[in-house]
Amino acid sequence: MIGYRGRTPRMLCLLVPAFLMAGCEERDRDNPFDPLNPSTGGEPSVVEAVAGDSQVRLTWSLSGLDDIETIQLQRLQGAADPVIVQESGNLEGAFEDVTVENGVTYSYHAVVVARDGLQLETRSDLATPGRAVPWVGDASASGLSRLSPDGRDRLFRAQFNRSLLDLAFDSSGRLWGADFFQGQVVRLGEDGVVEDAFEQFGANALAFDSETGQLWVGAFADQSISRRTLTGQRIFYLPDLGPIEDLEPKRDRNGVWIAVRDVGLVEIEDDRVSRRWNNFVWPVAVSSTDHEWIWVVDRGQVGVSRLFKSSGVIVESKAEFGDPRDCSADADGGLYVADTGRGGIIHLDGNGDEVSFWEVGGASGVTFDPQTGNVWVVVRNEARVEVFDSAGVSLARVSVGGSPVKVEANW
Repeated sequence: MIGYRGRTPRMLCLLVPAFLMAGCEERDRDNPFDPLNPSTGGEPSVVEAVAGDSQVRLTWSLSGLDDIETIQLQRLQGAADPVIVQESGNLEGAFEDVTVENGVTYSYHAVVVARDGLQLETRSDLATPGRAVPWVGDASASGLSRLSPDGRDRLFRAQFNRSLLDLAFDSSGRLWGADFFQGQVVRLGEDGVVEDAFEQFGANALAFDSETGQLWVGAFADQSISRRTLTGQRIFYLPDLGPIEDLEPKRDRNGVWIAVRDVGLVEIEDDRVSRRWNNFVWPVAVSSTDHEWIWVVDRGQVGVSRLFKSSGVIVESKAEFGDPRDCSADADGGLYVADTGRGGIIHLDGNGDEVSFWEVGGASGVTFDPQTGNVWVVVRNEARVEVFDSAGVSLARVSVGGSPVKVEANW
């Protein structure tokens, strides 16, 4: 019988039928396998599965228990029979399962085998390995968070003294961040450590331009936009533009779309201002598409619009909005909108019509993953990130602390 090394005797009847037998009135409630344990319900969470690239790292702990012969780590996939991936006599340990495929969700649990032959299963943990390296910036200098590819785990936090309001990846997969309070643009390593930096007062918006291989940097406090080489050399600079809220590189040529508070939307092509739209009062987010339009979110006039690239015509969505904060275009020219006023995510099709609404109270940031079709949502006031599939089903939720801004990854 499996006993627990606690303050009470090690005699414990573990199976439900045994509880009906006389002589089992005293039960060791501290034993995690006791069905009446208030914390576990008899099914403890022994195994932790953390997804990586083509692997899942498994850790387990059953310290404090006696009379255990072996611990079998089993993997389940769909309706297939369980596969034993590791068998150990150690009560604690770690193992990397590399016999997995990216994009497939696996369930892991442990089967604990006692010396008397009794077998008990633990609660399962899910993991979906993948190539993505998601990061979450933070507005309160509470730490930059790196997440697992499936968003179920926070791997670590770094840069507690920096307010990284925006993140971007260059063509080599290197991570860059706009540090508002320290007035810098920083390049970060895989461990979150700053590897390089250049000065830019009030930097808050950042985007990599694949046409030039350079960085667009927006500065809210400095009210400027600049284009920099990856060594920090300033190639283009436009001051006195207004408080920058967001920017989005043009996909077909050297240029950028800029959302400027109290000014509107500004288009730059070939290092000159080519057009301006003062129809927008407080544009806070811009998202480009492979179609003939871009999307603009306006908190001032409380709406979302398509702006046609060639003609400059603006077509407003007729969907209901409360307080739209962020957006991310999907693969078909539609848009996901994080709206704190309506309390969730609004999905628009390419015509601007509402397709669906997912209730996510406090949703403040949204990012579409083009590889999986999943949607990553930031809830800043609850300091968490949640991942949904395209149907709005929640796949993962993780607390990140601080004041998270938006998820960015090397998609």
